[in-house]
Amino acid sequence: MRQDCVNETTAPKSAAPAPIPARTHFVYLPPGDDPYLLHCWLGGLSAAATVWHLSDGENATPAVECAHPGYRFVTLTPGETMPPAIREAQAGGEENILVVPRALDQVPMRYRGGTLMSDLPPHYEILRQAWVWGFRGVRFVAHHQEAYIALPFVLDHFHNLHRGQRCFVVGNGPSLGQIDMTRLRDEITLGSNRCFLGYPSWGFPFTYWGVYDKFQIETYHDVYEAQVPTDTPKFYPVEYAPVLNFAQGCPVNCVWPRASARAFSSEPAQTFVGYTVTYMLLQIAAAMGCDPIILVGVDHRYTLDGRGYSRAFRTLRRGITRRLRGGRIYETALATHRTWKKTGRLQPGSPQLWSTQNASSPTHFSAQYTDQGKNQFLPPEPEEAARDFDCAQAWARESGRQILNATPNSALNSFPRVDFGDLFLNDGK
Repeated sequence: MRQDCVNETTAPKSAAPAPIPARTHFVYLPPGDDPYLLHCWLGGLSAAATVWHLSDGENATPAVECAHPGYRFVTLTPGETMPPAIREAQAGGEENILVVPRALDQVPMRYRGGTLMSDLPPHYEILRQAWVWGFRGVRFVAHHQEAYIALPFVLDHFHNLHRGQRCFVVGNGPSLGQIDMTRLRDEITLGSNRCFLGYPSWGFPFTYWGVYDKFQIETYHDVYEAQVPTDTPKFYPVEYAPVLNFAQGCPVNCVWPRASARAFSSEPAQTFVGYTVTYMLLQIAAAMGCDPIILVGVDHRYTLDGRGYSRAFRTLRRGITRRLRGGRIYETALATHRTWKKTGRLQPGSPQLWSTQNASSPTHFSAQYTDQGKNQFLPPEPEEAARDFDCAQAWARESGRQILNATPNSALNSFPRVDFGDLFLNDGK
């Protein structure tokens, strides 16, 4: 059984691969790690197994090399692709998984009290390196515990994949009902959350899909797993890789900017956290090399009752969060606080969450999106999201790229406006 989550009711539906009696194994001891766990793992292998030890040269340990008769040591340079000898071994029908003898810390989920998951963000570079080396899964092993992370993609796969091609980053606002969405059938499209509700009427799925909101992932991940088309590449924060059971998944290193209030990345090593999933998708589109990047369905307009804390309190909270977020004490305290809120007095329709009962006008392109008030959401932060988008526009100006807003009657003023219909004047429709 997977050891990612201690609460079996929230564990992913697919288990890590059962121990395979493979004759060939691949193991990587990260720089600076004690070889003790490697010794323990080697002790559980049969003498007939062959072990390829991948190293960047800093962890050459002759004592470990002698610990197993089929041990082979290979020195690699970080970032280099797999040497031919190992590619041939992989092609021999063995599991294409890299074993990493390292114990993962367990951290609490933010909105599900009493549930732990493996802490993956500190190990993202290992996942990324494993993918570059040609592995499509990583198994962290330690003392009869293991965590398996599937790696169909990392963002490096998409880097400059659509260089110089336009794409559409599609929000889920009501304005999608004012444009002819069928025009996007042959375009590069990036959608999010419950955008799949529009696929039947539009007649096509989006090229890419993403989710960022922690509450949405923890609460509705089974909906996304069932409804997003299997062959669609899917982007999500790497911290939730143990939770989301996706084919064609791409965990993304989402980093909270500390040196400044805002940051924007077009590099595959990381994206920066913002106040909307659209900001993550903009950075992914930028990493793909898309130009121009065109927004549609980003109405940026909310009419909600009971916004919760005052603006001054939210500003103070954000300042504290920016400095402390990611620290173990902060994250544990935050999870404890949210658990108390949920079990103590958090009820549907309260200021901390909202549903259609709190909205005086449509909030999304489909009434199904909120499921007649059953689906709940964290309160939006349009002022903060606007500052994120201003940062994205600053990046576009500095890099000589274009981000345009083709959303009818959008309240977002960060980007130059363009009429949606004018984008298709030469397509014969």
